[in-house]
Amino acid sequence: MVCPMLAMCATFLCAAVSFAQPPLQKITILLRFEHPESAVSRQIMQTEIQSLLGRSVSVRFGTEIGALDLTVGRLVAFRMRGYCSMNRPVDDRRPGLALGSTFVSDGSVLPFGEVECDRIRASIQRVSHVNLPEGQRQLGQAMGRVIVHELYHMLSGSSIHTKEGLTKRGLSSFELIANTARLPRNSADAMEITGTLPCSRREPATCTLGALSAEHKP
Repeated sequence: MVCPMLAMCATFLCAAVSFAQPPLQKITILLRFEHPESAVSRQIMQTEIQSLLGRSVSVRFGTEIGALDLTVGRLVAFRMRGYCSMNRPVDDRRPGLALGSTFVSDGSVLPFGEVECDRIRASIQRVSHVNLPEGQRQLGQAMGRVIVHELYHMLSGSSIHTKEGLTKRGLSSFELIANTARLPRNSADAMEITGTLPCSRREPATCTLGALSAEHKP
């Protein structure tokens, strides 16, 4: 009698734990590159985005909506402006320019944004002087962090920035390529991301809404 009872309790416990798991949020991100991008940077960018959003979010990437056999969950799109590769010269090195932006219309946040690859590259090169492979990795990490910032606006529908973390108004050059990055808890809550909040660690009108800029300090 004891063994069947234990088995029954174990089954009930497993069912309860399974029931308590939060639903998996699904996001499809469409990327439109103006110029051929670095395959390494793109892969690192995708890994950084998934790492920052955590296991409770399933992210799918595509370049054209027609190439996806099925679009699942929330659909957002980014135009990747400029050259998303570190093997190109950087022409504009002015600090403080927008690294990314999200669009709004009639007060509603749209699921469309832009990422300024040339400005991200310029911001990185102000503080980092590494070989090309490492530079491509840093670029991918930085692009991922900029996209997560804009995803916060899109999924939360908010133009408010936090005082710290990836969703503050501006990110310094060092913050774009730092060994660790974190999405603030209140930002994750606003995006309805449940579960344990991850930390990305390296061993990350039509008008623009809360454009993410590069801070003047490095």
